Amino acid sequence: MTDVEKVAAIYDWIVNEVDYDYAVASLGTGSGTSGYNAFYLEGVFDDKRAVCDGKSKAFALLCGMEHQSNQSQRLCEQKYRRRARFRKSEIRTCLEQGAC
Repeated sequence: MTDVEKVAAIYDWIVNEVDYDYAVASLGTGSGTSGYNAFYLEGVFDDKRAVCDGKSKAFALLCGMEHQSNQSQRLCEQKYRRRARFRKSEIRTCLEQGAC
C-alpha cells in the first residue's frame, strides 16, 4: 500500500464507521462538555460516535501508528486538525506533489 492509499484507508474507516455526534456538538464547547467521549479517542473506538476533535485525534493516532512518511504525518497534523472534513483528492494531490 502506498502512503496515499494508507491515509485514504484511515480516512475512509473514520468516515464510514464513526458517526458524527450532533447531540454533543450542539452543546457547544463549555466546561460541561469535556466529560463526553465524543471529544476523545474513546468516542471513536468504543462508541463509534465522535465530534471533529475526537475524529481528528483518531486520524493523527492511526497515521502515527502506520509510521507514515513525513508527508503523510504532516498531512495528518496540518490538514485534519485544522478542519474536520477534507477531500480525498486533496490528500492525493498534496502527497503526490509533495506540497504537504
